[in-house]
Amino acid sequence: MKRILLISLFIIGCTTDGQDDFITVNDPNIGVPGTPQYTLTVTSGSGGSASPTSGSFNSGSVVIVTATPNSGYIFNNWSNGSTDNPISLTLDSNISLSASFVLAPTYTISLFASEGGTVSGAGTYEQGQSITLIATPNSGYKFTGWSDGSGDENRTIPVIQDLTLTANFALLSLEESLSDPSLQTSTDVDVLLDAAYFALDGRGITTDDSVDKGADWVRPGDNWWMDVISDDAHKGSTDGDQADVLAIELFSWETTNIYFQGKWLALMNGINRANAVINLINNISDPDMYILENAQARFLRGHYNFELQRMWVNVPYISEENYASDELYQPNNGPIWDKIEADFSYAANNLPSFRGGVYDEPGRPVSTTAKAYLGKTLLYQGKWNSALNKLEEVINSGLYALQSDYFANFRSDGENGPEMIFSIQFSTDSQLSERGRWGSTLNYPIGPMTGGMCCGFYQPSINLANAFQTDSNGLPLADWATTDIANDYGVYETEPHTPHTGPLDPRIDFTIARRGIDYNGYGIFTGKENIRADFTDISGPYAAKKHMYTAGDDANRGTGGWGEQRSGINYHVIRYADVLLMAAEAAIEINSLEKGRNYVNEVRSRAKNTRRADSTPNYVIDTYNSSWTDQAIARNAVRHERRVELGMEGHRLFDLRRWGTMVETLNAYIQHEGRTIANFAAKANPVSAKHNALPIPLQIILISEGVLSQNPGH
Repeated sequence: MKRILLISLFIIGCTTDGQDDFITVNDPNIGVPGTPQYTLTVTSGSGGSASPTSGSFNSGSVVIVTATPNSGYIFNNWSNGSTDNPISLTLDSNISLSASFVLAPTYTISLFASEGGTVSGAGTYEQGQSITLIATPNSGYKFTGWSDGSGDENRTIPVIQDLTLTANFALLSLEESLSDPSLQTSTDVDVLLDAAYFALDGRGITTDDSVDKGADWVRPGDNWWMDVISDDAHKGSTDGDQADVLAIELFSWETTNIYFQGKWLALMNGINRANAVINLINNISDPDMYILENAQARFLRGHYNFELQRMWVNVPYISEENYASDELYQPNNGPIWDKIEADFSYAANNLPSFRGGVYDEPGRPVSTTAKAYLGKTLLYQGKWNSALNKLEEVINSGLYALQSDYFANFRSDGENGPEMIFSIQFSTDSQLSERGRWGSTLNYPIGPMTGGMCCGFYQPSINLANAFQTDSNGLPLADWATTDIANDYGVYETEPHTPHTGPLDPRIDFTIARRGIDYNGYGIFTGKENIRADFTDISGPYAAKKHMYTAGDDANRGTGGWGEQRSGINYHVIRYADVLLMAAEAAIEINSLEKGRNYVNEVRSRAKNTRRADSTPNYVIDTYNSSWTDQAIARNAVRHERRVELGMEGHRLFDLRRWGTMVETLNAYIQHEGRTIANFAAKANPVSAKHNALPIPLQIILISEGVLSQNPGH
């Protein structure tokens, strides 16, 4: 009988109505006559409840009581001081117990994402909540881990404190991108195509760190340091900062220079990405379904090869048949102009005529974009008639026009306006502006005027400023090269300075920041305090303007590591004024002088009628109103026009090379600049024919095991 009673012990309190489901009772005195009983009374404060609430139990019974907080609260303690929950009570006397609750503390989970992905799960949560954080890579990218070391894309964590995490992403290598069999779909073609576009700004190179150690400014899409090789710009900043680009400016070129290596790798990366798209499409059962994608990829490959060709001259051609990285090491038997022409011709014939519908993004080329690039390619080869024909197809298309406001091309309200033919599309955001203009991160004036930016690189030359001088008729001053405009080199901002009072082309103050003149709406440029370089450095007194956002143009003002300087201003690879001047150049070379004059006058007329950057200077400009009868004079006029219209836009070096005048022009520039900046003339090496081609990076030649050969003279 006693054994039967012990079995009953384990089932007491298990009712069918659920009243005592949270009570566990261990009663050693069941069945013992005269066993005393005790009362348990349980209450709860605001913010929750407790169970069971009351009951009578035999002496020695063990009762488990649970406190349950309401939403927004947490259990604090029991009235007996215990923080156990549930709590185990032994009934050897009457017990009164109360549960106390407090408002649950909240914590903030802050999430960020590097370029190439997005995150979700950020927010404010109650302590103890379990939340899920999700890192999602964009097309063409992979997730590489959280900043706290976790490698889980989707992770569940308890909320116990404020937490800040960054999800890191990296571009897929070509091998990774092409390893997935699902790439036989339209979506996957688009993945690779997006990656080919992303390479335009030179970022995201997926290369062994032992080969590619360059920063973003080493391989910019806007070619700013190519201007430093020309007579348009100095490196800027102090001589000791970025010694590799200083060596480039001084024509002390070494095959190990990281700037040469970084740019080579950036362009080869772009070529490979475009080839990956073309190769994939070629191996799809019905490649005709992807003509539009193929045309874009071939346009992009044409762009990257064009850049490679005009920088290095003797270059390899990398085909789509074997796009893997080992084909980077093909013999550099260039030039490869015929291959570039073929790509732009295919693109011109297969791209849509207009942007619209699903093809409305301004960064994507249309047929006339490819024709403009084809005309440019033909121009570089001296195929004047063919170049003019292609360029006039663009002009006569009616799709483009010069903006009435010259500087609108460099603001958010006009950068994708009627003058834009092909631009690298940059944008800003409230974080690190990952899609901003990273290549120009160093190239902002210092000083309080714009809020303490960095780092004073990319300063316009005195020679470029002098080129904007005009005569009393508003035409370029004949002896501008030997006549300096008033500048404040060697003059501190606390010392007096009077800006130049002679006539000037108004485009000077949209291109060059000079003392005494408004600086993009921020106020009067004050001179030395906005120039990082000392007077003993080889940089001059000016700052650049075209890549610098205007005051109030917040859509283009981003953030960065050294202030708000990852600009969202697009870089114009080709704009309509460039097309008009290339057409003028081709026309003059076939002795169609009046046609050339008309095209040049279109550009000068806009400069004449555009708004003025400042009300102080003596702006005097006019068109060429007399017929051109001398080819040499006409040639000089269009060449001068390209410089003042396109100054500080990365074209000047390549123009000089194309004209065959680089050596003599740059040697004269060094001497002229030395009239004011003596240290520049003293330090610069003579320019020679070898400088018409950049040196093939030594590291790349070594990796190729001698397949690539060095350019002559390097």
